[in-house]
This record gives sequence, C-alpha cells and structure tokens, in this order.
Amino acid sequence: MKVKIEKVLQGVETSFSYMAPKKTNFHFSWHCHKEYELTIILEGTGQRFIGDSIDPFTDGDLVLIGPDLPHTWLSSDQDRSSSAIAIQFDREFLGGGLWRAPELNAVRRMLDRSARGLRFSRLVVEMVAPVLQAMGDSSPSQRVVNLLQALSICAEDGGEEVTGAYYAPAHLDSAVSARITEICEWIMEHFDQPIYQPALAERVGISSTALSRLFKKHTGRTFSAYVQELRIGKACELLAHTDRAITDICYEVGYNNLSNFNRQFLKNKNISPRSYRNEHRH
Repeated sequence: MKVKIEKVLQGVETSFSYMAPKKTNFHFSWHCHKEYELTIILEGTGQRFIGDSIDPFTDGDLVLIGPDLPHTWLSSDQDRSSSAIAIQFDREFLGGGLWRAPELNAVRRMLDRSARGLRFSRLVVEMVAPVLQAMGDSSPSQRVVNLLQALSICAEDGGEEVTGAYYAPAHLDSAVSARITEICEWIMEHFDQPIYQPALAERVGISSTALSRLFKKHTGRTFSAYVQELRIGKACELLAHTDRAITDICYEVGYNNLSNFNRQFLKNKNISPRSYRNEHRH
C-alpha cells in the first residue's frame, strides 16, 4: 500500500500542530509522518486504518499514533458529516529533557508503546475530550498545558495496542508502491464482490505468487486476510449504526452465505455478529 510521507506544518508561535474540528468527509489517504498524533473523532462513522489493523470508528474514538506508522480514516457511505481534532507533535517539542522528568515516566512509556498505535477507553475519552476541545480557544502557552494534561490522562489508562506485534512498515520504491496502491484501491472499491487473486494479479501484470509475496511484505497480512478484514470492518459499521437484518449485511459486504459470514466474523472479532450489535448499538 503506497504510504504518503506527510510534512507536518506548525505555526510561528507553536511547537506542535493543532487541527481544529471542521465538518468534512474522511477520504482514504494512506500516510505517515515522523510526529506522534493524538486524534479524537468528535462526529462520524466509518473505518480506521492503522498499520495492519482495520477497525470501525464512531464518535469518541481516541487513538495515539506513533511516528512513521501509516494510518488513515474512511467515512462510511452514509456519513457525510464528520469532524475530528488531531494534534501532531515531535517527541522533543519542549526540549530533549522533558520526558526524563520522573513525573512523566508513565507518559514516556505510553509514547514508546504508541509505535503500534493505542486506542483508549470511553472513560478516558470523557475526560480528554473537553481538554482537547478547549484548546481551540486557548492561548499558545495554555495549549501546551492542555496537551500535557491530555497525555497524562491517557497514560493513566495505558491504552490498548491497535496493530499486530509483527507489523513493521516496509519501505517501497516508486514502482512497487504504485503497484501495491493499485491493488489496494481496487480491493477497496470491490470488496463487496467476489474477488479472485489470480484475476487481480493478471490485472496488475504480475503472477499470483508475486502478488501474495508483495502483499504480505508491505501490508503485514495475506491477501485473503486483508479482504476479510475490510468486509468484517464494514459489517461492524452496519451492525452498530443501522437496523439492517444480519442476513442483508452478510450479502452487502461480500459473503454469499450466512454461516461463512458468522464464522469469519467470530474469527476476526471473537464475538458473533448479533452479540456485536447488542454491545455497540447507540
């Protein structure tokens, strides 16, 4: 999957980037940067991609993403009104000695763990959200205080790692990058239809074996596992935010029978579709 290297811009009077919320629709833009990123979804639903993970997001989704970890968000087809706050900061934005202070040991450990991405609990979100929202009207110096406060609250919880232990982004040359991007974009557009790896390999001009090898190396999972995760992620979104029958959702996300859908859902989420709906309905 092609990774866009993003240059994070800072203001003249600031040492980190604060992106205020605005109504928009999140489009798939696979990218990474050397800064840490703390992002909270204020409004919206869809799928969140971090490293090798594909998970649904909704209001209150709070994640900390470490440097050089590819990520993006994709709004659902039904959702045309999304907003988020994103804060991007360098580890030494207040000087190299900041994290050596014993009072910030927990925050330092959390930043180290964020190399795999961290997702925080609803309890943390309830405490952190007003702190981050207050930054919009704060002075530059107060924003620093708010950021440290938000990180301290998150560190008390610790967060749950998002990506797999084996995930490590691979560096791509331009030709390989373009090919992986073409493959992934095609899958994104057609995952709700039958997908045959040999036919897709022929479409992009490589052998099926080469496609398997490239995909595993550069996305951290097999071709079939990636397709399954996209389908299950979309199913999670529909289960949580619509009243559609589970059978209808099964067919809509690309499965041709309910038993296989239930089996794959349980394998990916360790819970049945019906139980997932009961736990995540708004």
